[in-house]
Amino acid sequence: AAALRVPVLLDRTCLLLEPIAAQRNIRIARRYDADLPAVIGDFDLLHRALSNLISNAIKYSPEGTVVTLAAQADGAGVSISVIDQGYGIPPDDLVRAALKAAGLHRLNVSLDTLNPATFQKISRRDGLDRVLSGIFAAQRAGFRKIRLNAVAIRDLHEGDIVPLDRFARQHGLE
Repeated sequence: AAALRVPVLLDRTCLLLEPIAAQRNIRIARRYDADLPAVIGDFDLLHRALSNLISNAIKYSPEGTVVTLAAQADGAGVSISVIDQGYGIPPDDLVRAALKAAGLHRLNVSLDTLNPATFQKISRRDGLDRVLSGIFAAQRAGFRKIRLNAVAIRDLHEGDIVPLDRFARQHGLE
């Protein structure tokens, strides 16, 4: 990470995305001063994150509107905002975008049983429904590689392994 000039980062990102915005008759407005302080960071990583935010703003804004890229000095750093007139990113797309931007491409979920009572006994808490909801939300968010980690415990839930395997196969889980 090195010192980088924020206006250069913002200008380059706008220049890259303005042709895409123009295809939807969307204008990118710039609201920042050229004398913003330098910050320490990875230019490419920040450029990629900012491009993703502005691309989503363009994608989810009505045609003929404005997407504004604003920045201002904020203490020792700089605060950057992307302001649009869209309805927001659908929750599943937001989750997928955030997790994939963080580098997450596959999920491992510990799940030893589909029986709520056995789940509570093993994990010492309720919540089987939340685990299953999380798996389905991850699938809706676009994750295709979801692995279930299960351990068979003798005399506790050996009979739960076959239903768990059937569940995994029915729902495309590893």
